[in-house]
Amino acid sequence: ILEVHVRKVLASKRTVLFQKLLDDMKYPDSKIAFEMQQGFPLSGWLPASGVFPTRVRPPELHIEHLFKMAKVFSGRSIAATKSSGCMDSDRRLWEATLEEVADGFLEGPFSRSDLGPRSVVSPRFGLQQKNKLRPIDNFSASQVNSATGLQDKFVVDSVDEICAIIKTWMQQSGDGLKLLGKTYDMRKAYRQIAIRGEYLDLAWISVWNPEKGEPSFFRMHTMPFGASSSVAAFLRVSQAIKAIGIACACLVWTSFYDEIGRASCRER
Repeated sequence: ILEVHVRKVLASKRTVLFQKLLDDMKYPDSKIAFEMQQGFPLSGWLPASGVFPTRVRPPELHIEHLFKMAKVFSGRSIAATKSSGCMDSDRRLWEATLEEVADGFLEGPFSRSDLGPRSVVSPRFGLQQKNKLRPIDNFSASQVNSATGLQDKFVVDSVDEICAIIKTWMQQSGDGLKLLGKTYDMRKAYRQIAIRGEYLDLAWISVWNPEKGEPSFFRMHTMPFGASSSVAAFLRVSQAIKAIGIACACLVWTSFYDEIGRASCRER
């Protein structure tokens, strides 16, 4: 039985079909479909995929120590949640956060009195990208990333893979070849996968509320931009989807991870 917040996130996704296709093709990381239905952990030791090369990076902090120090770490995050100094940026970040509430990605706003003894709060800030402000949640500041252990070296595709595919296809096909390529950009990629219920205490964020002139608090239901665990979960899902397209639909395709994702992947 799916938890309520997980069910909402996965409502439009065919996870049973996803599982069957991975099982039928004996994909080494077929367990990813089941994990997707349960929601993903935000911290602790993350499972090995069996797909990516092995590189063990143990957590610097035990997850139980993270919970014990929740009040201290959260206090630091809350103290760091201040105005950016630009009223327009503060307003846009606040509005973007409320939009995520409307989309079901977050719940709130809450007050500080709503935080529990094991609630770990991470500060949110806005990153300007051309004409768009992207909300980033600093899960390093709250030490959540420090309590995350990885067993994979995540290798992501780049423009080089795309060029290699085109070059090889042209060499094999000869003169007169006309190729048509398409790109698909996944909207709010990390927001497509849910947090496992037992980790929701780690999913609190603080956002500067320009209307009250103080921080307000939200709890995330979906994986955040800024958490090491989000990178691991999303890349495993992405790799599985790519494998299905190649093995089951004979698609010639690759997956590209942008610079924001790469920065998160290097975080810690």
